[in-house]
Amino acid sequence: MKISKNNEISPQKYVEIFYKKMGINSTVKPEHFWRQLTKKFGKIADEFGDCVEAREKGENVNPYILKNSSMEFANAIASQFDSAKIKEIFTWFINQNFDWKEKKIIEIGCDNGILLCLFASIFHESQFIGIDPCEQAILLAKERAKLLDLKNIEFHVSSADKINQEHRNAKFDFILAFTVFHEILGDGFIAKNSTLMNGDDDTFSITDVDKSFNQIIRRDESLVAIKESLTQEGKFISVDRWVDQNQLLKWIRLNEKIGLNFSLTESVILQIKQPDSTVDLLPLSVLSTIEKPPLRACDILSFRSYPTYLQAKALQKISDQVMAELLYESFDKTEFYFHKITYNNGSGTLHTHMGVAQGIGYIYTTTNTNFRELIIIPSALISEKISEVVEARINAESYASVEYKTSINDVFSTLSINIESFDSAPQKINK
Repeated sequence: MKISKNNEISPQKYVEIFYKKMGINSTVKPEHFWRQLTKKFGKIADEFGDCVEAREKGENVNPYILKNSSMEFANAIASQFDSAKIKEIFTWFINQNFDWKEKKIIEIGCDNGILLCLFASIFHESQFIGIDPCEQAILLAKERAKLLDLKNIEFHVSSADKINQEHRNAKFDFILAFTVFHEILGDGFIAKNSTLMNGDDDTFSITDVDKSFNQIIRRDESLVAIKESLTQEGKFISVDRWVDQNQLLKWIRLNEKIGLNFSLTESVILQIKQPDSTVDLLPLSVLSTIEKPPLRACDILSFRSYPTYLQAKALQKISDQVMAELLYESFDKTEFYFHKITYNNGSGTLHTHMGVAQGIGYIYTTTNTNFRELIIIPSALISEKISEVVEARINAESYASVEYKTSINDVFSTLSINIESFDSAPQKINK
């Protein structure tokens, strides 16, 4: 079965077919789910519900043994709590067009193997390994792979910090971890460290948190093992429950200290709709050992703000000429691109400026007839607008004289901007 965005079957449809084969259903309203779960599974359903409730209150309980008591029960739980997340993650992966041919992939905290079996069912030429510390989960994962007759997958009871010793120093092209590290690092280091999270020592801004965090950062053995297990071009991809920008900042800084660097252009904020109609925002981090400058705190903040930005249409484009110019002139600007279009009919000229001002990316367009327009976007996403600006410049070549220039600076490497993406016009202003 061929899967693609435009051809025989979409990623979403493929997941639905896979779910049907596995006995995984759609989510329902919470009250209906718990009522039906108790009706069908009795005591084990009530015990699992009590465990989930205790966990939400911060008690140190383990729901995974109960969750994986049987394949049918595990699938029922996955239908309600995991199916939407798995579909979003899988769709993102397919849309990235990664080269999966003859790759080696390991998933940390694979649970009962739904997502990894989904990958293995498509990418037959790659080898998949799933590890999880819960023995009951691994037993079900092996059963799931057997039901699907998958020959390119194996599962082991293990944990992230043991990757090297238990897999004979193997190197992996992809290391995956989905909603795992908030538990591994949630012992007070990321989620509950009040000196970094609650404003102690006058830490009220993300940059203040950044400074204090660097003073107490420690190496994490799981992340060290991950770094040492990646191939030279390998990627560590993690989806996590970092609830705010401070937690995301600490996660990125921890990885940077270990030598795993965050890719702004590949990473996203997944929006997962929950059964109660709320939406979870889960950062999907793409990290690698490729060297690059540490991210600025303002760029991390801009990355985290992107879903909110998309909903705030009034903030995206400012067409009032006075307000546009006031805001533009107030920025502490780092400009990396400019073009000038002089119309052949003598009607005037148009200037477009593109750059960043701390965590804000901007595109400022003016004409000699007093037109002013300012588009702002989180700096982490400014690279997505480059093609639109270049396309407008190229289209103008048929009816205008066009000049442009690029100014190489640290922003290019920090935001993963490719300077070649600007170079398509015949004439440049001297740099």
